[in-house]
Amino acid sequence: MFKYYITKGLNIQAGPQVGFVTEAKITGVLIHKDALKTVSLGLNTGLGYELNQRFFFELKYNHG
Repeated sequence: MFKYYITKGLNIQAGPQVGFVTEAKITGVLIHKDALKTVSLGLNTGLGYELNQRFFFELKYNHG
């Protein structure tokens, strides 16, 4: 994730995410991985505020 500070403590974040299917089950029935997309791409965005070096708050959203 890339982080850009708008003001001291307040930042916005953005970056890619890659997901991989390792196993798939529907109500206990094992699904063959070839029937699914095994790789997915997404975009993460976020907003954060750092109170000091130990405490911070972040909200993040993933689309993908």
